[in-house]
Amino acid sequence: MIFQLGELIVVNSTPALLQFNINGGLLETPFLLPTSPGIWQQFHTKWFSGNSTNATISIVDQQTVPSGNDFALDDIEFREICTVEDSVFLLVHKLIPDADFVINHGCESDTVFFSYVNQGDEYPTEFHWEFGDGYTSDDENPTHIYDHKGIYTVELTVSIADCDFMLTFEVDTEEGFVPLAVYMESYDETICLGESVSVTPIVYGNGPFTYQWDIGDGEIYIDEIFEYTFLKRCLDLHIVVEDVYGCEQSEDVSILVLSQPEIVPVENQFLCHDDSVEIDLSYIDDYVVWNDGQNLKKGFCLMKENIAIMWKIILGAKVLIPSIFMNPDFL
Repeated sequence: MIFQLGELIVVNSTPALLQFNINGGLLETPFLLPTSPGIWQQFHTKWFSGNSTNATISIVDQQTVPSGNDFALDDIEFREICTVEDSVFLLVHKLIPDADFVINHGCESDTVFFSYVNQGDEYPTEFHWEFGDGYTSDDENPTHIYDHKGIYTVELTVSIADCDFMLTFEVDTEEGFVPLAVYMESYDETICLGESVSVTPIVYGNGPFTYQWDIGDGEIYIDEIFEYTFLKRCLDLHIVVEDVYGCEQSEDVSILVLSQPEIVPVENQFLCHDDSVEIDLSYIDDYVVWNDGQNLKKGFCLMKENIAIMWKIILGAKVLIPSIFMNPDFL
C-alpha cells in the first residue's frame, strides 16, 4: 500500500519534520518541508500490510522546537500499489582465448607459426597479435619471422561485439637450439709421403650432420671421419659441416707431408779385415741411421748444408747398408 499527500508551509518559521505512523509504527525517514511558504511538496511512504486487515494512520510532526510551526495538508490518498512486470534479454559475451605455436629454427632468424585455439562457445570476429619485437598482425593464424634469437612476450587480443579479451604468453626461440661448433680431435700434423692420416671432427649442434672434405684434388669427401693416403704433397684440408637447420661451420686443417729422402747409390766394396771406409752423405739434411747389418748407429741433424757427415765403421767382412729416415721419433 502507498500513503501520499501534498503539504506546504504556511508561516515562515521552523519547518515541519513529518513522518507517517501506521498502527503505532513510524515508517521510513522523516520528510523536512522547505523553509519558503506557499510551495506544495509531495510526501509519500510505502507500507507492506502483510496479514493486517486494519490500519490506524497518523502523521507525526517530529519538529519539537518550542516555537512550533504551521503547515497545510491536502490530497491525502491511501491506495494499493499497482505493479507491472516485463523481461529484458541480456547477451553477455565471454571468450576464452588460447594459442599454440611451432618454431622453425634457422641459423640466425627463426620462423614461428602461430595458431588461435578457441576454448569457449563463441568465436571471435577480430584478432590482433603483438609479437614482442615491434611487429603485429591481424590474421587469425599468422606466421612471423624473428630476426634474432631470444625470448619474446606475445600478446593476443580477440574481439566480439566490441568486447576484448587478451592472452599473454612467451616464445623462446633459443630453446632446443644448439649453435653449431666444429673442432678437431688430435691428429698427425706431419706425415711422410705414402702414409695414411685420419682426422675426426668433434661437432656440437643440432644433428644429423653432413660433412664435406676438400683437399684440393677436385674431389669432395662426405664421410664424417677423413682417412686418406697421401701420394703427393698436401698442406691444407677444408671441412664444411652442416646441421639439420642448414647452418654451416667450416674449419681448416694443415698437414705437412714430407717427401721421402733420396739416397745416392753407394757401390759395393770388398774390404780386408780391419780396413775402414768413408761414405759422404752431406746432401741429406736430416737424421741419418746407419745399419751395418747388425746394429743401428745414429747420426745427427745437420744445421748447415756445408757440413758433411763422415762416419767410419770397422766392418770386417760385412756389407754396409745405409738407411735414412725423415721422422725423428723413429730415432
